Amino acid sequence: MPAPVGWLVARRELAPLLRTRQLVACSLIGRDGPREWIDCIDASGRPCARLHLLPDTDYLAWDALLVQGQALPPASLQHERLSWRAAGAELLSFRRRRLGALQLLEAEPLPRVSPLGRSIARDVARAAAVELEPAPG
Repeated sequence: MPAPVGWLVARRELAPLLRTRQLVACSLIGRDGPREWIDCIDASGRPCARLHLLPDTDYLAWDALLVQGQALPPASLQHERLSWRAAGAELLSFRRRRLGALQLLEAEPLPRVSPLGRSIARDVARAAAVELEPAPG
């Protein structure tokens, strides 16, 4: 997959998403039921971001991220994929809009999050050894 041309990010924390060349859909069954996330992999095969599906997620948008993907057999865990460290965790909603000839990727805090969604997000952040950023307001 070629590098995205004509894209900008509104926040520097989103910059790793521009390095994404491959999406890997992952899942497991946790104490609160199924959990799904997408690992964003750069051109060197290293993870550069992880996006989690929460009960508050737009499921159609989530599916649209993966619709053009190719199903592969389950892969064994690779050391490189286990050794990365999260820089932070936030509950965000993404938006794309045109800015002249460019595409701008923006993210804003979710205005409302269900108690289950917040609990799962806290568990995910705790497992990654980072703090979940507080909600605005």
